[in-house]
Amino acid sequence: MLEPGRSYATFTYGYGYQGSNKDDELQGTGNIYTTEFRQYSSRLGNWFSVDPKFFAFGSNYSYALGCPVIFNDKYGDTAYYFNSDGVFLRVDPQLKINNQNGIIILSKLEVKSQLKSAGTFYAFNDQKLDRSRMDYMINNYKDKKLVYLMSEEDIKNAMVKAGTDQKMDITKRFKYAKNESDRGAGKMDFFTHQLAPEALNNGLNLDVLGSDQGPFYIFNNQQYKVYNLMDAGNWLWGHAMKTLDFTYTSAQWFSEGYSQYRHHEWDPSPDQEAIGNGYFYDSKSSAEPIKHEDK
Repeated sequence: MLEPGRSYATFTYGYGYQGSNKDDELQGTGNIYTTEFRQYSSRLGNWFSVDPKFFAFGSNYSYALGCPVIFNDKYGDTAYYFNSDGVFLRVDPQLKINNQNGIIILSKLEVKSQLKSAGTFYAFNDQKLDRSRMDYMINNYKDKKLVYLMSEEDIKNAMVKAGTDQKMDITKRFKYAKNESDRGAGKMDFFTHQLAPEALNNGLNLDVLGSDQGPFYIFNNQQYKVYNLMDAGNWLWGHAMKTLDFTYTSAQWFSEGYSQYRHHEWDPSPDQEAIGNGYFYDSKSSAEPIKHEDK
């Protein structure tokens, strides 16, 4: 609630608290905000309608779990939900599972059932940056395919395109990995030669992909993680080094050496984790999925 004489508003700018649309014509300046799913009253500190996702605790009219200083809820919904085609459904910015942010994939049957649908949770590989990246993509490209589910066949085809399925002696392997890992020119630059072109074909633009933004990837449900565009390229590169019969230590040496040469710094831990997960990927191994009940 605005205090008289202690605020300023311009009618030419239509956004206010947490970037939500102001509805000043309803109850005065700064009192009502419209989000994607419902309207919020700053006087009451509550929503005018219930949360689209039911909670068994607290009030479903409550804003930000009653803690607006700590949390916000700019969408009016309370994980990121996608269907099995990778298309955005809705968002839940407060939900964490196993104290991690991530996405929930709903099957076609689960989407159709609507009530008490169960989804499978995939944790972000980069817990520090991926949530803001996903927010950006949803805000700007929510009608596009934002999550790609890569099958075992997709992964094998990626290795064939990169030429890493060939048998080589140790000298040729080192030379091939060195030359083909070069950013932009090499076949083992999966971002440039495989991931980015597919994203461009699905309606994303080059400026977005060049700014570390872009779609997310799941690799045959491995470890139930989801990777941003750059980390997906790291995952495939790690798997490519395995198919070339390098040791994991050699793959790390290649990666860290390139990072020092190109960026004068060590690889961030999410990059190395993506490389390691790609290297140790085993299509025959299975992890227990984390099921999320949407009651």
